[in-house]
Formats: sequence, structure tokens, C-alpha cells
Amino acid sequence: MLQKDEDGYIAAIKSGDEQAMSKAFRELRLECGPSIEQHVLSNKGTLEDAEDIMQESLIALYVKVKAGGFERTGSLCGFLFSVAKNKWSNKLRGKKVALSVTDVLQMLYKKRGNPTPLDWAEYSDLLAAAQHLLDGMPDNCRMVIKSAMHSWHSKEEQSADLGITYANYLQRLSRCRKKLRKELENYFKKGA
Repeated sequence: MLQKDEDGYIAAIKSGDEQAMSKAFRELRLECGPSIEQHVLSNKGTLEDAEDIMQESLIALYVKVKAGGFERTGSLCGFLFSVAKNKWSNKLRGKKVALSVTDVLQMLYKKRGNPTPLDWAEYSDLLAAAQHLLDGMPDNCRMVIKSAMHSWHSKEEQSADLGITYANYLQRLSRCRKKLRKELENYFKKGA
């Protein structure tokens, strides 16, 4: 396997250049996708599941890099595999993943035809809309949702960091996610 320019991939994401990002994500998908696909398929998944998990992993990388919270300690494939493995484990356990990005993207494209896997311009609009809606939410919702989206810590650790009980954290997170999903649906129904 050829050694890819992983620093170049990160630079492409940071730059926001759509062509560079599209190329970087396409190459990461080709380089890292087979191991993620194999993991999902060998753990009760389908090819469609593997594609969804790969896309969600790339989105997690994008969000982490854009938020400035990404520190490379190993290969990008290792990072993506770790994210994919956690996301797939959560799906197998029946837990919802963070903001259900795949569902929101499907809703976004419902009236616009088939989405391309890495249509980052649209995803950028989604992030901007989500950020706008988050900014308008009460502080307690905003803190809990941002903590869940940007943390690799367990929910127990997140609740301790916020100074609330684990049960309160779970209730607040569930209630606030539902509110944000509803707001996003309304936002895109108006704009579609």
C-alpha cells in the first residue's frame, strides 16, 4: 500500500477547499474503507451499513478537525477505524449515535435526489444550521449536546465534567436531542 500524505488530508479539511476535501475523503475511503467494511460485515452488518459507518466516521473526522480538537497520534485509518468500531458497536447495542447525522442528511436530500457520499457543501450548510439552532437553545441543552458531540469520553465522564448526575445527563441529552432534531426538520422543511 502506498503511504498517503495524511498531513495533506488534514490540511485539505482545514482549508475548506471543496475539491481538496473531496479528493482527501475519496482517498481515505479507498485506503481505510476495506478494514471498516470487513469489521461491519463480520459483525452482523451489510454493505450499506458499512458505507453508512464509513461516512459517519469521515464526518466525525471532519467535525473534529474543523473544531480544532483533532490531534493526530497515529494513522488516520487507525482513527477512522476506531470511530467506526465505536459507532458500529453503538448501533448493535441499539443506541443512537450522537446527532444521527445520516438521518438528518437523508432528510436534507429527500427532495433533492440521490446524495453523493461526500457532498460537503451541503454538509457544511447542515453544520451551519445546526450551530445556529444550537446557539438559540437554552444553556443546559447547548452544554450537554456539545459535550456529547465533541467528547470521546464516556457519558459518565461527561456528566461528571458538567457537574450533573448521570441520570440527569441522559434525560437532558435525550430531551435536547429530540428538540434539536425537530428544529432541524423544521429548518429544512422551510428551506426545501
